[in-house]
Amino acid sequence: MTDSDIAANLVKIEVKLQEAASSGVQVLLFHEGCLTGYPVDSAVCDCIDWALVAQAEARVRQLAADLGVAVLLGSNSRDDATGAVHNDVLIVDERGTTLGRYSKTWRAGEPHFEAGSGPVIFTLWGVQCTCLICHDLRYPELTRLGVAAGARIVFMPNNESGLTSEEKLLGYRSMQISRATENLVYGVMCNAPQDAADMSRPTAVFSWGYGEKGELGTQHALRPVPAQIQFPNLMPGDAIISITTGSLHCAAVTQFGNVYVWGCNRHGALGVKNMNDIWVPVPVPMHSLMHKVEEGSTLKSDGSVVYPIQVACGERCTIILLDKNPSGRGQLNGTTTQSLPLPSSRPVEMQSSISRHFLNGTTRRSSFIV
Repeated sequence: MTDSDIAANLVKIEVKLQEAASSGVQVLLFHEGCLTGYPVDSAVCDCIDWALVAQAEARVRQLAADLGVAVLLGSNSRDDATGAVHNDVLIVDERGTTLGRYSKTWRAGEPHFEAGSGPVIFTLWGVQCTCLICHDLRYPELTRLGVAAGARIVFMPNNESGLTSEEKLLGYRSMQISRATENLVYGVMCNAPQDAADMSRPTAVFSWGYGEKGELGTQHALRPVPAQIQFPNLMPGDAIISITTGSLHCAAVTQFGNVYVWGCNRHGALGVKNMNDIWVPVPVPMHSLMHKVEEGSTLKSDGSVVYPIQVACGERCTIILLDKNPSGRGQLNGTTTQSLPLPSSRPVEMQSSISRHFLNGTTRRSSFIV
């Protein structure tokens, strides 16, 4: 996630390249405008230091060669002869060779960018590929042309909207999936919010409807209009990233891996010390399951660190999935039928598909939105 500070952006890019190489990644895709930021008008374009852009791109090529990682880097370029500015992707193979650039074909009403001339085909690690940029996804023929020319992978860098415009992002996710499935190819997407400030804005959670057991999380049994839910002891910089709802209780996971619960606790579904209903969110006492809790991470007796990464609410139970990698995936197997007032390490049947995106939810008679 970057802005208009090219030097600072390059540092972030270098770090991600090093991390990718150490993880065995062969191709790394950066989002639209990653190196230069996303110019919103011609005045911003006029302020770009093109010599610095050239130096930064040369550094990326050198790193690609040194690390053996192919790179697709969202950037901007200027035609010295005409002065036209292109919103494009620099394509570099694992030897550090520039294979070319793809310039965004369909602009999103941006006259300060020159339109590209259509799809490009290039080969990375022996596989033919093509590329689209953000608004291009709205035009299926661009993908079809690239696939007809032999592409088996479609790279899709985006800089679409922001984290506070989830209703727009949902459409773009659908288009990315559609472009891949309708052409029977692989799609690789990377996105960054167009407004960088979205990453640091506090998350707000609202609920409304009827919740006689505290499901609304606002100390109200009936709330016909949305009311904000407060999460006590939320650490600075932490934020709610997902919500799950059962029939009469709810749970939320934070960015740092903390878990909050509220609502009906008749069968001990909330994992607290008693079975009283809870009308405002409270953190789950994970120390009952592990030895130590520290900023969302949980230290096991063998010294390894695990993170709560997903919660599922049933009708009268709650399941927390822990993983050593906070962005990883996991699976637990087994069953239990006993009411447990505190989190138990007894395995339960659950298969995880982790998402770091905001979720909406409903109980029987109430609604939530993040």
